[in-house]
Amino acid sequence: MAFTPRFTPRKKSLEIVAAYTAMVVRHGRKFVDRVRVLAAGGDGGGGAIAFYRDNKVSFGPPTGGSGGRGGDVVVRATNSAADLHLATRNFRAEHGGRGGSSEKTGRRGATLEVSVPAGTAVEMLGAPDRSRQSRMAPADAPATLLAELMHEGDSVTVARGGAGGRGNMAFKSGKLQGVNVAEDGFAGEAVTLRLALKLVADVGLVGFPNAGKSSLLRAISRAEPEVAAYPFTTLHPHLGVATTGARDTFTVADIPGLIEGAHANRGLGHAFLQHVERTSLLAYVLDLGAAALPPAAQLRALRRELELYQPGLGSRACVVLANKADVGGAAERLRELRAEVAAMVADGELASAVAPDDGGSRVTAVSAREEKNLARATERLFAALTRARQAQARQAELDAERAEAEAARAAEEEAEIG
Repeated sequence: MAFTPRFTPRKKSLEIVAAYTAMVVRHGRKFVDRVRVLAAGGDGGGGAIAFYRDNKVSFGPPTGGSGGRGGDVVVRATNSAADLHLATRNFRAEHGGRGGSSEKTGRRGATLEVSVPAGTAVEMLGAPDRSRQSRMAPADAPATLLAELMHEGDSVTVARGGAGGRGNMAFKSGKLQGVNVAEDGFAGEAVTLRLALKLVADVGLVGFPNAGKSSLLRAISRAEPEVAAYPFTTLHPHLGVATTGARDTFTVADIPGLIEGAHANRGLGHAFLQHVERTSLLAYVLDLGAAALPPAAQLRALRRELELYQPGLGSRACVVLANKADVGGAAERLRELRAEVAAMVADGELASAVAPDDGGSRVTAVSAREEKNLARATERLFAALTRARQAQARQAELDAERAEAEAARAAEEEAEIG
């Protein structure tokens, strides 16, 4: 089947950016991308003890209804949430209603929905608990991935409500009519959840501290991350929407500066690296003005940290941006970097670097501070992103065809054995 490339900007990503920007402007509070919460389903309602009453009936049969089931707790993704800043860390759904007379079943407890941003991974720590006085599991408890809520409306039920207790009507039998017994409702499930937001951006800017990623994001979008002349100015990721000259748009995430050993969670390693996982294209932002570490060494170190954190991440489609091209000695370092990158591509070490459509160097020099060559860089980012998405779509088709072939072969083998 022929593949027709087409790139459509994702409305969801743009809405996330708008919501996040509005939140920062309005509240100026810390960005929350990981949180541990306790979610508990509602308890079931108790069964009722009641008997039929009539002027002509002295001892009527039992008519007590069963209690209603407790409400469930559901985690749902929404584009209106910017981060995991929640009003509380404890969520309990409504309890079920008590059963009534005349065989009336108690009302079911309402479902409690917890809204999280699209792109949130939901993990359960430890095992579900049905104690009525549940406590959070420790942060280092074994984790089980329940769902990854990628799109608006995606949801997962994390804690189910308890069953309602039976009323005395349920215990009636042919020989036993005057039942004066009913059950209490059962406790709902209680689970400890770890919610982790992994930004869903088209392009992720990756570089060492003070490489100029925030300045670059400010220059190519309307995002306003803090910029200063010292490392670790950015302590949480920022999202921006970049626009090309042809009015094509794509989202860009400024991933806070990595350090050596980030894969082993040095500094805030994992908190930073988790936001790189879902980007379609990586943009390595190298500092031409750094005296301690040459640009080519920066590139190798960054790719090594990504690969050690998640195998295959360092081989994701990428572009190389050489920032601070306006500083003294930048021209000589740029020539050396381009030669090094060309050698890495020829040796297969950097096969994932997307070649520009104009056939030029795979290294694009920019100056975020002076706003030089940004239009060309943006065009190259969008072109590389389009090609990366085409490759991902083709790979998805191949994987689906391979899975179908394996399933057909397995069915044939089973038929032969049968």
